[in-house]
Order: sequence, then structure tokens, then C-alpha cells
Amino acid sequence: MISDNKNERPLVSVVIPAYNHERWICETLTSVLNQSLHDLEVIVIDDGSTDKTAALVAACDDSRVCLIVQENRGTSAAINRGLELSRGKYIAILNSDDLFCAERLAHFTACLESHPEYMMAFSRVQLIDQDGQALVAEEPECQWLRQAELDYQNGGDLLLSLLRDNFLCTSSNFFFRRRLLTEIGAFRDLRYVNDLDFLLRTLVKFKAYYCDRELLAYRQHAGNTLKERDQELSKQVDFLLEVSLVLAAALEEGRLVQQWDFPVLVKLLVDYYRLNLEAVLFAMLYFRRHNQGFRGLQGIATPELKVLLVSCRQSLEEQERILEQHQYIGTLQEALTFHLEEIGTLQELKTGLELDNRNQVEQLWQRDQKIARVEHLQRETWLSRESYRQQYEMVINSKRFRLFEALSGLLHGRQIGWQIRELLRIVLPSAWRERVRRWRLQIKSPGSASRIFGKKFKKKINSYAVRLFDSHSYRQQNYGENPLLTLVVDCDASGDPLTALYTSLREQTWSDFSVIFLVSGGNHELAQKLTAEIDRDERPDWRVLVTELTSSVGLFNQALATAAGKYIVSLRSGDVLLPTFLEESLLSLEASPPHFFMLRENRPEISAEVIPELMDPVASLYENRYRALIFPRLAGLEVEGYDETLSSGYAAWEFYLKLLRFGSVGRLLPVRVARGLVCELDPVVNGMVSDVSEKERILDLHRTYFVKHERKLLRQIRQYWQVTQALSNLLPGADKVRKNALWLDLT
Repeated sequence: MISDNKNERPLVSVVIPAYNHERWICETLTSVLNQSLHDLEVIVIDDGSTDKTAALVAACDDSRVCLIVQENRGTSAAINRGLELSRGKYIAILNSDDLFCAERLAHFTACLESHPEYMMAFSRVQLIDQDGQALVAEEPECQWLRQAELDYQNGGDLLLSLLRDNFLCTSSNFFFRRRLLTEIGAFRDLRYVNDLDFLLRTLVKFKAYYCDRELLAYRQHAGNTLKERDQELSKQVDFLLEVSLVLAAALEEGRLVQQWDFPVLVKLLVDYYRLNLEAVLFAMLYFRRHNQGFRGLQGIATPELKVLLVSCRQSLEEQERILEQHQYIGTLQEALTFHLEEIGTLQELKTGLELDNRNQVEQLWQRDQKIARVEHLQRETWLSRESYRQQYEMVINSKRFRLFEALSGLLHGRQIGWQIRELLRIVLPSAWRERVRRWRLQIKSPGSASRIFGKKFKKKINSYAVRLFDSHSYRQQNYGENPLLTLVVDCDASGDPLTALYTSLREQTWSDFSVIFLVSGGNHELAQKLTAEIDRDERPDWRVLVTELTSSVGLFNQALATAAGKYIVSLRSGDVLLPTFLEESLLSLEASPPHFFMLRENRPEISAEVIPELMDPVASLYENRYRALIFPRLAGLEVEGYDETLSSGYAAWEFYLKLLRFGSVGRLLPVRVARGLVCELDPVVNGMVSDVSEKERILDLHRTYFVKHERKLLRQIRQYWQVTQALSNLLPGADKVRKNALWLDLT
């Protein structure tokens, strides 16, 4: 459609070149028709669109809109056609996908009317997407645009800033006087830089007004010529060729030289446009030889145009290769920096580890010093306690004290029979006491008439008397989470611990126990086998101690000091345990007071079980008859373990005597429970001690005490104890199952 009002000349002519923009042409027309300035005409040049662009424009019923349809000839031809048809005093160009703000034309018209020195006006640009939404500031396009505007604000040279980065973006931003066309001519036939060429020709001659307001919305979509040129190498070559020709024409006319010095021009051409100076010089020579100005690509002969294209392509390819090399060098530098940082980190880590190692060595040395001081203090405390104990025993064993205790017991009715015998021992001479002792032993012999006729009666009377006058009670304590039993196995030549003994340990019904294997004589092969077997069974509480000495006495003391169990079970490598051995022994010990321990006879020819009340502690002094098989760990620590100056057999014998001397009471294991245990062969040969010197040493150590305190030891053996909560460590508690115990018939 063509406006009916042909005679009236509008103030502003808006030229809209359109090509296949049916999606946005209506929105573009609306932004023009809704301007606050109404004195305008709109000339739409449809450049051979194949969609509904022309039909949508024709459907507009506004008389100010004029539609011209032509064959596709390019953007510059469409703009020039609209410029020829325009009649306004001022001309504005608007591409068919961009938008005017409502105050744009009014603001620019007022500015140019009041400032005749300005020939052109343009404003800041707002970037929008294909749906008309403003792009966020973090988008790369927005960041580029703001940086270009900042460059102009800092430098103040509008033409130089536009040549570096065309922050006006598009020809839609052009608003100029009609007489500018007479001064510089129309748009040249260029696809990518027609707006830059028009700006360059304008700004080298005239002043322009730049509005620091966003009065234009520039739409970003895939069809922009700016994005089109960056997609293919051939498009980039065409862009560089057009830029070379435009700048060469400006240089040939001498207009750019008047603006800046030559170094500024070279830096602009090379750094910002990546131009090949040879192409620019060749274009200038071409213009000079033909003595004609630059009118567009159509005015250049084909051979010369090919030469220019080849030169631009070579320049672009070289620049691409240089860029790739710079990127590769940058990658190598980043990798080098990363590895140097890693090496520095490793060095710091190494330094830190060395410092930690020195600190740990210093801490270990300080700990050893503290342990040495504690051991010295412990030794002094032990010696002081032993001295006090001896003095206390001297007081206790004095006749005056014994007489007072016997009379006090008779007065309160405690153990009347024993108190009478104690009075007789105090009053009677020592010779008479020996006769009375032999007489009592004769009465207790199996053939004695007193034993035959009064055995049952005496046992009943003794039982009632003991319960009435000599009864003691003990409340069993909870031991906690540690195992109740620790087995100490002496791996000597009596058997292979990896055969029968190890198998019997696996088959025990009571499984909560730890094991310490003692390997003497430097037998590292056996130690390695034991360690491998323990690791295979995944038993963290089992371990192996090795010594180069032939005797394992020192290892036994070390195991005793580091064991965690409440009771210590002393075994030989040839022992074979019944499946219920540990369980039955543990049930017996938990039903006894804490100073009781379990014995095993060293004489296999005696098969009958011995009544504990008939065990004579003085007889144990002269004959190695019993072996301390299971004893409380605290009792073993109290007597300081084995005497390391004695051989293995004598050390075990002397350890048993020390247990008796310090108040412990031994009980024999039942024969059926102890079946399979190895008998102690040394130092006994048919019941007699083989080494006289070590035997005499043991007698010298303990003879005086045992003879002097025989009655006291017998009294401890005959004491009746009542134990409560005997199964507190064996049965599960009310709220938590801790042990796995099995009820057995011990009769």
C-alpha cells in the first residue's frame, strides 16, 4: 500500500529493509507507529522475501506506511531504494527485526534541530533475544558491548572506538539529515560492513551526537549477519576483504591520516581487525591506478578481486595457526604451573612428615623416660610394702598377738576347735607339737579306727562348724568388656602347637578368650607359622612372643604383664584340651572367691582325685607335686611372676609356692576335665627334684615361712566361702547380651 497523502512532506522518514522476517515485522512496525513523534512516514522495502513478510505489511491500515516489493538484491540495495523514495527532513533506518523505543525519533529530532553542527545521531543499544526478552548482563554479547562502550567513555574518540568495536551494532541505529546523502552518497554494496563504511565516511567529515540512553533494541538470533560471518572461513574472508577495501578507500582519500598518526592506524588494522597489510596496500594501489573511488565490490575487476581474496584468506589462515600455537603454549604453561604447584605441595608435605617424625621420636623418648621413672618408683614402693608386710607378719606371728586372737575368738565363739588348738600350740613346747602332729596324721590314715567309724560324723560336724564359725562371703564383680581368659602357651619341645593344641582351641565351647604363644630358642620359623595361622583365622586377640633365650621364663612374665584376661591359663604346646575345658574351669573359678586358683597334678601315676582339704602346703615345699594351671592375673602380678633366675620347671614350682604364701588357695581340676594335659616332667624325676642346688635355693626362700605359718595356710584352705552373683560375667545382662555361656553339669 502507498500513502494517499503525497503532497505533505513528513518530518522524519523511517526506511525498513525487510527480508523473511514475518516473525518480527509486525512488532517492528508497531514500535515505529507508536512513536511519540507522529509526523513521519514508514517506507518498507521487501527485498524478495519468500515468507509472509510482505503480506503482513500490506495488511497494516496505517496511511503512513508505504510497502515496496522488489527482487532480492541485498541489504544495501534495499536501503538505497528506501532512501530514494524518502521525503522527510530527517531519515532513520530500522531493520525489520529491531525495535525503536517510543521517545527515539522525538529525542533525536529535537537534538538535531537545536544543534545544527550535528549531522547524525545514534544511541546506546539494548540487546534482546528472539523472543524480545532483554539479555542478562552475564551473557558474552552484553559483556562485549559494555566493554566497547567503556572504551569510548575512557578515550573520548568516537571514530577510533567505533573502528575498534562497533558498539552501535547496526544500521538501525542511524538517524541523520537528508543532506548527508548529498555530502557522502548512499550505502555501498557491502554485505557485512555497509554500516561501518557509512559511519566512517560520515564521521571523518561531520560531527555526530551520541545519546547515552538505550533507545534501540537490537535482536540477537541465528540470522544476524554478525553471527553469519563467524560460522565459516569463507564468510570471514569476505568480511576481511570488505574491511580492507573500506579502510583502503579511506586511507587513499587521506581522511583517516588526518585523524590519527600512522602507528595508531597500523595498530588498529593489525590488532583489532587482524588485517593483512598487503591486502590494504594492494587495494590502495588498485584505486590509485584506476583513478576511481571505491563504490563497492561490483566495481572491482574479477582478477584483482581474486588476488585480494587469496591475500585475505592467507592472512586469516596464518592468524588461525598462530592463535592455535598460542593456545597450545598457554596449555603447556598451565600444565607446567600445575606441576610446579604439585611439587611444592609435595615438598611441604615431606617437610611436615619429617617434622612429625621428629616430634614422635621426641615423644617416644619422653615416654620412655616417664616409664623408667614409674618403674623405679614402683620398685621402691614394692620394697617398702614388702618391708611393711614382713613387719606385719612378725607382729601377727608373735605369741602375744596369737594368744590375744585365740582368746578373742573363744570369747566370741569363732572357730572354737581351731582356737583351742592354737592355744595348745602356743602353750605346748615345740617337741610336743611335733608329736601331736604325727599323732594326728596317724589318725587320718586310711586304716585308722577313728577314720573308719567317725568319718561321716566328723565330716558333718566339721561342715556345720565351718559354716557356723568360719563362713565368709564374696560378691562377684563385673569384669567389663575384656576377655575373662588369656591362654599363655609355652611352645617347647613337648609337642607341635599347630596340630592337636591349636585344633582343640578352635573347638572350645567358650570362645571369648585370648592366646599368647611363647616361642623360645629363636625359633622364628615356628613363630612365622603361628602368625600365618592366626592371620588366616582372623583372630586379633591372639599373638606370638619370641625370644632368643632357651628359657621362656622371661616371656611368661612379659605375657603376664600385657595380658587382658581376668584369669591366666598356663599351657604347654603338647596339651590337648577337651572342648568344655575352658568353660568348666571358668564356671568353677567364677563360683569361687578371687584368691582361688586351679591346680593340676604333676604325677600321672596318681589317678584318684585328692580332696582339697587334705592338701598339705608344707608337703608342697618338698615335692613338686602340683602345677598352677589357671590363676587370677592380679595374683600372678602380685607375686611378680616367675623367678627369671631359675629354670623353667623350678620357676613354675617356685611360682606355685609364692601363690600359696601370698594367700591364694588352690583347687584341683577334676580328672575328666584335665585329661589330655601334659604332666610337668622337669624338675621332677619320679617325684624327686633332680637339681639339688635350685631345690635348696627354693627351700631357703620359703621353708621358714611355710613351717612357721602352716596352720595359717591350712586355715585358709579350710575356710568356707559363699559367693553371690557367680554368673554375672557369664550370663547376659538384663539389657545387653555380652557373653555366650553354656550350662553344664559339673557333678
